[in-house]
Amino acid sequence: MKKLGERILVAGALALVLSFYAWTAAVNGGFEGWGDQDFYRLLVRGWMKGQLAIDKEPTPALLALADPYDPAQNGAHRLADASYYRGKYYLYFGAAPALTLMVPWRLLTGQEMTMGAAVFVFGVVAFLAASGLWLALRRRYFPNSAVLVAPLGVLALGFGTHLLALLQRPAFWELPIVAGIAFTLLALAATYRAIHGDRPRRAMAFAGFFLGLAVASRPTCLFAAPLLLAPVWLAWLKKDAANPWWRLTLAAALPLAACGLALMAHNYARFGSVLEFGQNYQLSGAFEGKLTHFSPRFIAHNFAVYFFQPVQWSWTFPFVVAQGIPVSIPGYFGTEEVCGIAVTLGFVWFVLGVPLLTLRREEEERRALRATLLAIVGACLPVMTMLLSYFSTTARYQPDFAVTLGLLAAGGLLGIERLAQRWRGGGVAVVVLASLLTLATVAMGALLSFDYHGGALGRNAPQVWAQLEQRAQSVLGEVGLWLGQFDGPQVLKVRFQPRPAGTRETFWRATDPRADERIVVEHIGERLIRFGYERGAEAAVWGRPLTWETDHTHTVEVQVPSLHGAPRGGMRGLRRGVEYRERSAVAVWFSGGRALDAIVAPWPAEISVGGEIGSDFSGTVRSRRTRLFRADEVREEVRRPVGNPSGGVLRLTIVVPDALAPEGEPLFAAGAHYQSDMVFVRATPGGFVFVFDHYGSPQIVSAVLPLSAPSRVVEIDLPSCAPGEKNFGEAKSGEVVIWSDGREVLRSRQACHAFVPGTELVGRNLFGTTCAPEFRGWLLDARWVAR
Repeated sequence: MKKLGERILVAGALALVLSFYAWTAAVNGGFEGWGDQDFYRLLVRGWMKGQLAIDKEPTPALLALADPYDPAQNGAHRLADASYYRGKYYLYFGAAPALTLMVPWRLLTGQEMTMGAAVFVFGVVAFLAASGLWLALRRRYFPNSAVLVAPLGVLALGFGTHLLALLQRPAFWELPIVAGIAFTLLALAATYRAIHGDRPRRAMAFAGFFLGLAVASRPTCLFAAPLLLAPVWLAWLKKDAANPWWRLTLAAALPLAACGLALMAHNYARFGSVLEFGQNYQLSGAFEGKLTHFSPRFIAHNFAVYFFQPVQWSWTFPFVVAQGIPVSIPGYFGTEEVCGIAVTLGFVWFVLGVPLLTLRREEEERRALRATLLAIVGACLPVMTMLLSYFSTTARYQPDFAVTLGLLAAGGLLGIERLAQRWRGGGVAVVVLASLLTLATVAMGALLSFDYHGGALGRNAPQVWAQLEQRAQSVLGEVGLWLGQFDGPQVLKVRFQPRPAGTRETFWRATDPRADERIVVEHIGERLIRFGYERGAEAAVWGRPLTWETDHTHTVEVQVPSLHGAPRGGMRGLRRGVEYRERSAVAVWFSGGRALDAIVAPWPAEISVGGEIGSDFSGTVRSRRTRLFRADEVREEVRRPVGNPSGGVLRLTIVVPDALAPEGEPLFAAGAHYQSDMVFVRATPGGFVFVFDHYGSPQIVSAVLPLSAPSRVVEIDLPSCAPGEKNFGEAKSGEVVIWSDGREVLRSRQACHAFVPGTELVGRNLFGTTCAPEFRGWLLDARWVAR
């Protein structure tokens, strides 16, 4: 019965991880075509045509450059991160993922496999191999481990090893990394069989073969070769005549050498050198052939980043933000946003229990277990050391060592639990601690996956992102409302009384005289009313006619600016994104439908918040409660410009908030992480300015405009937004022009990055750079119009 319960729990944990992996890959477009960005599909097409180059020809402009490797010359013409050599494009990324998965798939099905689907498959293989190896280790050496520990380890390996960083952006950068990890773990599983199985030579042959495929996926996986030494060391200790150490060595070395020779032949056929993988010919944003990629002087900094770089907490979804910090080390390329494993994924601290695994065991058992641990360490430590000496840090490199480190941590948990079981209640205490750390690791792993690559999910699936954001903000907002941290619209249960047509009553009024506003109700017929908003001596703004029912309690929801003051309390940041909208929106909802809405100027933040039913209202208010301000309070948020076809001049109708975020707030953003173009507004003495930012270039700033206008029409013309299916989203240089209410306020000749049509957003910045994540004013309309 115990085994059945354990199997059910493990199956549930596996299903949870695998379903989250599949969902992550799917919502990020992993199972869709990426066009010319799907380098591996282009590689397979090239092979099918009998060539080693990918199926993409360089542009004539690139071919004509004096130095095609100079980023200053090739920027507008290169296929970014492809290797260019003698008029052809190649991949410096390993070819094994295409050879072992994508080509067989095409031959068997006649269909092309996307690189995103391949990332998902190898991610699943890596996770299952790690989980299977750990469960086998637990089953053999820790038979008294608690049932709950098994699913906890599986969940930690699924969410706490940064594999999600690869699935969150299933692109050509991530595919060789995850394939290398998967093949390395398969090699580890084979060494486990060599240590514990009855056919060690065959197992070693598989281990050497899988490690060869790992190297052919990602050459740096060669540093995991020490994993092969553990079974050889054990055979040397045993002095087994049937399987001497040298035969095991040959069994592993021959397939590994065969893969290496094939890899060198592949390099020579492409670049005329057996050791040239193509990185020296890579067309990136830097002159790759002139950079120092590895140096011992980078190790200390990279170790601090990969393990102890703190996460930034935010009240904006996903609430955790990876940081990138400036680096002054000579020759260091840069640090992307990274969260340190030791300070974000608490389960990893169980690695401290690894020395306890071999305590109080028989000699033969201790040797076999020690050999298994040495194999895992041999796959982890050299690879980690190599990456620590690299000239950059990035989240997608962490899984190279984080998965094997997670294996060691899961093993350490077993050692700590086994030792604690010697004392009464000790085993239970360890399981409780493991449960808490696993829960925290799963939560942090899931949240961090949304932050990876500057919130890639928000660019790839903005609707999904908005739904997740709204749900998370709603749940936390309700908590804050219950704690008294927030104010909000009033929900009233009301019964109306008949009054003569033309009768006006004050339904709601602000308690602070300085907030001279009220919601009035006018009886315009038999059981027919309408709500209006009055401010001072201004004419009322009226809503639509409504029919009320006799002896029926209607739900009336009232939103007016005087119900909201300045954000306060520890949770104030949660509502900062809607703070201006709360203080400038008027809305009345009647029986679930919007009856009145308007956008008005906010009251000063220092007014006393609150309101009450008018003394002249003839109806009866049966109950009253407060709810949160909703995103659709006044009207649906505009996130994508309308227009068919897309492109031309982007015309926005906006209301600029009275207190802009210091870093500025986005109006339009397109491109990719570190390759974005953005137009945003930023506060300046006397008003605000429009800013155009082409990432990596100096910002272009407009003349100063006043904040007085209640709404304005802004028109933006970017070279990359030219109309037409072939032009929209294309990298291009030209005139960047911005108009405000018909007056030109900015004009400059600039370059624009390419972007995938359909990923452009208004009012959002999901790249994690340049300005705030969202525009906190009102976006009333967004549409493409003819140039």
